Amino acid sequence: MRPTNAGKFHPTMPATPGCSYSGLFDIYAMDHQDLCHIYRPEGSQEPQYENLYDALWSDANTDKCTARISLPTAPYGRKFGTALAPVLCDPISERPYDIELTRISHVNQVFYREHEKDCFVTRYNSDVSAAGKLPGVSGKTSVSPVGARDNGVLDSSGNFNLSRVWEKEDEDGKLMEIFEGHMSLRVRYRKNYERKGYGDGFDIGFAFWAIRTNDAG
Repeated sequence: MRPTNAGKFHPTMPATPGCSYSGLFDIYAMDHQDLCHIYRPEGSQEPQYENLYDALWSDANTDKCTARISLPTAPYGRKFGTALAPVLCDPISERPYDIELTRISHVNQVFYREHEKDCFVTRYNSDVSAAGKLPGVSGKTSVSPVGARDNGVLDSSGNFNLSRVWEKEDEDGKLMEIFEGHMSLRVRYRKNYERKGYGDGFDIGFAFWAIRTNDAG
C-alpha cells in the first residue's frame, strides 16, 4: 500500500538540477482526464502538484500506471535502463516487450519536438508549461534484441526524456517528487506478423507524469 501524506508540510522547494534520476519510477500517461483535472482544476492559475502527487500515490489510481521504468546509477556510460509497459506488447502473445533505455545522459535542457510538446497537459495551458525548459535525462528506447525475433520485431527505435518538475519535503523530511517526460517507441514487424494481419508495426508516443516507485530511488 502506498503511504498517505497527512500533516503539515514545509514550503515547496524549487526543482534543482542536482536531482538523482537513478532507480525505479512509475509513470502515468497524461491522457487520464481525472488526473488532468487534479493537476489543473478549472479556474486554477497554477498546476496543483501536491494534489497530483497524493493522487498518484493513492491505491485508487494504481490501475492507471502506464509503465514502470528503471534507470541505472550515474555516471551512465554504457549502462542501460529498462521499461515495462503493458500497452507496448507483442500483438499475438500480448506479453509486454522488454524495452531497453540506452544512450542515457544528463542534459541541461530536455529537448522536445513540437509533436511531443503537444502531448503534454500543460500545452493546454501554455502560460505554465515547463515542457522542454528543465534539466533532466534523455535516452533512446528499443525492444531488447534478446527474444525480439520471437516477438516478431524486425527493428525498433524511440526516445525517452525525464525531468523533475516539483519537489517538497513532508514534516518528517521525506522528499516528495513529481517528474514529467515523454516516451516513444516505433516497432516494425517481421513479414510473418504482417501476413497474420497485424500490419507493418506501430508508432506510439505519450507524455507522462512519474513518481518514484515505493517513494525510493
